[in-house]
Parts: sequence; structure tokens; C-alpha cells
Amino acid sequence: MRGPALLVVFVVGCIARPEQPWELPGDPVPGPMGEGPGCTDSSCGTGKVCARNRACYPADQVRTVHADWTVRGMPASTTSCAGAPDLVIAFVQSASQGLRLSYAPVPCVEGKFTIDKLPMPYDRVELGRASGGAPQVAPVDATGAAVLDLPY
Repeated sequence: MRGPALLVVFVVGCIARPEQPWELPGDPVPGPMGEGPGCTDSSCGTGKVCARNRACYPADQVRTVHADWTVRGMPASTTSCAGAPDLVIAFVQSASQGLRLSYAPVPCVEGKFTIDKLPMPYDRVELGRASGGAPQVAPVDATGAAVLDLPY
């Protein structure tokens, strides 16, 4: 004779989270101007803001950066982005090895990514396929613009 059967049911669900920068080895750790990770504008003190690298900076040391892209010279669209629908964008400090802020997935069809409160030393944008491969690179100009053309 067999005993009663026990049925175990596991419920698996997903919790939606706001998009956060994902971290790679070498991602920034707050430097001498920062008061620590997880800051807020109010925790940074007078005249400082919590930058996107989670460190406090004087307000005049951060800026808004707009990365705009085309695909093989054409505006980003469903058709032109077919070869790379999801992208990874990284804001990089040229003068420092490994310090970067990365975001993914970035929909190619948008043709633009804007980040506010980016510390001034982040002066380069890298944009590439989320599935891998070498990214395209562009400097951030004095107006906070970076323009790229994807070859996909």
C-alpha cells in the first residue's frame, strides 16, 4: 500500500524594478568628492548633488549628456535597427581605467539616450549591441552631446 502523495507547488514571479545602471568590474566607487554609495541630493549637503555614479559632487561639476545615434547613416527605426534592437550604453572616464556607468537594454529605435547629473570626468560614450561585440565610441563635446553612427 502506498501512502498519500504530497504535491508541492512553487510559485515563481517577477518583480519589476526601475531601470538601474548595471555594474561591471571596475565600476566607480565614490572618490574623494563622494560621501558614499546610495546618496540622495538631500544627503549630499549644500551646493552638492547626488550624481549618477552615486557620489556627491558640486552642482557645477555635473552635466546632462545626450547621446544621439544613427544606423548606417539612417535615423534609428524598426527597419534600421533590425540588426541590433537592444543596445548597451556606457559613459566612460577617458583619464581613468575602468570607471564607467553602463545601462542596458537601450532600445535602438529610440535613437537617443539622455543622462542627467553625469560627473564632468565622464567624457566618452560607448554604444554597442547588447548581444556583444565592439562598441562605437564618441567623445562628449562641450555642449554635452555625443553623436554616434552604428554599423549594424
